[in-house]
Amino acid sequence: MYNNIINNDIAIFIDNLAEKIIDAYNIQIPIMNMKKVLKSIGGKIAYKNNYYELIDGNIIKTHDRKFDILLPILNKNSNNNFTIACNLGHIFLHMGYRTNFSLWNKIIINKQYKFISSRQEKQSEYFALSLLMPKNIFLKIFYKYSDDDTVDMTEVANYFNVSISQSRRRASFLGLIKGNIK
Repeated sequence: MYNNIINNDIAIFIDNLAEKIIDAYNIQIPIMNMKKVLKSIGGKIAYKNNYYELIDGNIIKTHDRKFDILLPILNKNSNNNFTIACNLGHIFLHMGYRTNFSLWNKIIINKQYKFISSRQEKQSEYFALSLLMPKNIFLKIFYKYSDDDTVDMTEVANYFNVSISQSRRRASFLGLIKGNIK
């Protein structure tokens, strides 16, 4: 997995955390409207007019139980599910929102945060895949669209409202297909 950046223990931890979040916030899978999910968790999207406003980061703690995810205005009409889910990975894993109160309390209100380490990025991407395609549901859908030695990854991707590349990565990380998908 991710060339040892995410070992098996961390992958299991992230999968379990995503499942707990799905249960705690009653998130319906497949996620069709990530903005509604974000709102139920305590966050919202703030669109910025240019990339210069995002240089210092794209996550802001706005209150003890609230946060903003900053996205460029150019992405306003795009499907940002994966991008939002990655940012949620940072918020839960690296900022401690609802998972590590002492860490969350150290996060300064109204300061922009950016995560640039490869390890943190890969962990948040794995979290996004786990949130959008929880393991147990993914396995059912994967096998539903499997026939002998082929899988219709387009159907799998369509079910979860993600790209084919993202569904292939999830399948690869779960050991369902061969190949090192980045």
